[in-house]
Amino acid sequence: MQHDVRRERWVTGSERTITLGLSGDPAFYLGLIGLMVCYFLLLYGCSENGRTVILRPSETNASYSSVLVIEDGSDPLVPHEVSRDFRNALSTYLIDRGPFVHGPELRIVYRITEYPSENKGGSADWENAPVSGTVTVEVTFYNFVEKEIAWIQADADTGDSGRIDRAVRECAWQVALYAKRNFK
Repeated sequence: MQHDVRRERWVTGSERTITLGLSGDPAFYLGLIGLMVCYFLLLYGCSENGRTVILRPSETNASYSSVLVIEDGSDPLVPHEVSRDFRNALSTYLIDRGPFVHGPELRIVYRITEYPSENKGGSADWENAPVSGTVTVEVTFYNFVEKEIAWIQADADTGDSGRIDRAVRECAWQVALYAKRNFK
C-alpha cells in the first residue's frame, strides 16, 4: 500500500504559512490570533441589545456634510432627560466623533415611542434605576429641501443590567450607524 504524502504536507503546510516568521509553538500563536480577532469583533462588531428596522429605505445616494438633530412628537410620558440624552448621544456619535458637522443639510427628526413602563413616572435617578424593557426610537431623515429620504426604527433592550441610559445610547448608536452608512 502506497502512502500519499502530498495531502499530509498540504495540511501541515497551511499551519506553517500563517506562523512562518514566529518562533515557538505555532498553536499558541494561532490561538492568540484567534483570541485577538474575537476580541475585536466583540468590541467593534457587535452591539449590545439593539436592532435597527428600516421602515422606508433611503431613496437617494447623496452624501451630506452637515446634520441637524431634532425631536418631534415623543411620548409625553418619556422623561425630558431621556430625550435630551438621546439627542446628545446622537450628536456625539455623528458630529463630535463622526464625519458630520452641525448644519442643516441632513435633518434627523426623532421621536421616542416606547419606554420601559416601570419608570414612566420620571424619577430623578432614571439612569441608575434598574428597569427591564425596551427603548424604541423612530427616526425620519430629511434632506435640505425637507423631502423625506428615509425612515427607520431603532430598538434597544435594557438587558440584564436594567440600565435605561445604556439602551438610550444603543439606540443613538444604531441611528448614527445608519446615517454614516447611507448619507456620508
